[in-house]
Amino acid sequence: MVPIGLVASVPSLLFAFLQFPLLVELLFSTFGPSIFGKQSDEIIM
Repeated sequence: MVPIGLVASVPSLLFAFLQFPLLVELLFSTFGPSIFGKQSDEIIM
């Protein structure tokens, strides 16, 4: 039964391993530095 369980878990482990870089990029683009830089509180006149 153990070898069957190991073989059955290969597709899900492979999917998680291949999707991890996409998750890192998604989190970095969401919570990382903005492309516009830091916004100031000053009012430009």
